Amino acid sequence: MDIIPLFPSSQTSSSGIIIDEHWIDTTRLKSWIHFCDSNHGGTCTGFQDRGGIGDAISLLLIDMVAECLVEAPVTERYFALSYVWGKPDPNAFVLETTVENLANRLCIVQNDKVHKARQIDAMGSIYSNAYCTIIAACGEDSHSGLPGVGNGSKPRSFLQSVLDFSIIGTQCLVLPKAWSTERSSVWNTRGWTFQEKIMSRRSLVFGPGPVTWRCQRCTWREDTTGDVEGTPRPLLGESLLDTFKQDPWPNLHAWMHLVLVYNRRTLSFESDRLRAISGIEAVLRSSFPGGFCYGLPEFFFDAALLWQPNKPMKRREMALDQNMTDYLPSWSWAGWHGSIDPKTVLFGMDYLHSSPTLTIHTTFTVSQLVTWTQIDLHGNRHTLQPQHTHFRQIASSPDHPLPPGWTLHQDPTTSQTHYYTHPAAHPHKFRYPIPIASGQTSPPNLPFPPYLTFTSTRATLTISSPLPSLDLCACLSVSLHVPTSPPLWAGMLRLNTPKSSIVPEGQACELVALSLGRVENASDESGFLEEWGHVEQQKSGAFYEFYNVVWVGREEGGWIVRRAVGRVERGVWERVRGEQEEFRMR
Repeated sequence: MDIIPLFPSSQTSSSGIIIDEHWIDTTRLKSWIHFCDSNHGGTCTGFQDRGGIGDAISLLLIDMVAECLVEAPVTERYFALSYVWGKPDPNAFVLETTVENLANRLCIVQNDKVHKARQIDAMGSIYSNAYCTIIAACGEDSHSGLPGVGNGSKPRSFLQSVLDFSIIGTQCLVLPKAWSTERSSVWNTRGWTFQEKIMSRRSLVFGPGPVTWRCQRCTWREDTTGDVEGTPRPLLGESLLDTFKQDPWPNLHAWMHLVLVYNRRTLSFESDRLRAISGIEAVLRSSFPGGFCYGLPEFFFDAALLWQPNKPMKRREMALDQNMTDYLPSWSWAGWHGSIDPKTVLFGMDYLHSSPTLTIHTTFTVSQLVTWTQIDLHGNRHTLQPQHTHFRQIASSPDHPLPPGWTLHQDPTTSQTHYYTHPAAHPHKFRYPIPIASGQTSPPNLPFPPYLTFTSTRATLTISSPLPSLDLCACLSVSLHVPTSPPLWAGMLRLNTPKSSIVPEGQACELVALSLGRVENASDESGFLEEWGHVEQQKSGAFYEFYNVVWVGREEGGWIVRRAVGRVERGVWERVRGEQEEFRMR
């Protein structure tokens, strides 16, 4: 909590306000909107790329004067609503506590699958281009309404505490942390509200605490005066929990940061796990070539498959029908509930030389080994294009011309290295050029079933001793050995079990190769590789090279599923691997 004087010490300082315990001053809320309209220009009123909403798509809006539905073009000024839907009787069609609470139920035609799919895919842009989003973070379901706004609503209950410093003749108001009460709300735990929150450029938040205003330039709250500009917002991109910044390049770190937060949220139906962020994906398709495959960016697919649990995760339970309509695959983070290790996202970020907002401390690079294919029920095939490796290879060719807009620079700190820049990605520096968004949004990915077909090699190794866990990681990591006499150290796995668990020594693991990887031996990789202290014999050259592998389980019908991911030293794998064979992983 903070304290603030009830009376300002100067004309420019903020002070506390005693507000009505039961009723909100809506005139003051309107003044925030008008000030933002007049002083913030276009900063707070939508993205330049309206990806996901084309001119042909119209919106169903609630006309609050006529109290009816109206069809309107996307250029119409409208308010969006974000609230906890809950699980009322799906067969009942009765008016909720407030007309506003019907927004999703009425404005998305629930029994029209085509209309519903298009609107869900456009949800990110619907919220980002709304005039303002009203966030009802004060209730547990759609019956809660907005207490304290008048016009028949229930009164709210908001008590303030005043400290009387009579010795110095001052009174101070105790301010609860508005962001803390918002984040502790049921609304902030729900999956659907995640993209509604971060995609909204301007929000009025009705939470358990004071009403707050949040835009791209200011935050205000009803129990303080605020100066002319209010509390300054952080730079765009620095507070990814509250706002969304669309980069013109495929920013893997920004995407995975969103996933880390979102994957801990809950949904009434786990089959909605990917639908509930499809609006964000729709907006990002313009900067991520190929879009997303079950939550993994196709451009970085080989690296994205290497995500690891930070704490033991729970497999999401879903019905497995013949078409696998609602199945979430084991190879995607979307198939598991829990905490993902944020360090593993850096395994695909070798393209970044330096950034003012991110420091890369690993030399980990991933190279494509296999071809990933999806096959639908009619036999149509789609081959994934993880071009991340391809762009790195292009940059290594001295005869290949630079893509438009890119400039090569010599690194002033050393004569041995260089970096690339692009005006659209300033001030970031890159190790090699990557795609820059053209302004055109890629079409949505076709709905292929959630399994991958690929050809690779496999081998069986055994679990031996435990490895030291990385900082803040609560999972058990173990060494792998070749079952020879004496045993030959081979690699590691991070198991989906607590690090206090008993090591299953001697357990055989069927491993399948996913990709190639390497790190520079000259660097210290102990913060990223659990086995770093066990690979001294591999450090004679410039690189420690390995195969990224998945420990698989077998299921009826010839399917394999992910159990754990790890690494096997390259020389060992090439000595013990079998012949190439085809796998189907779901």
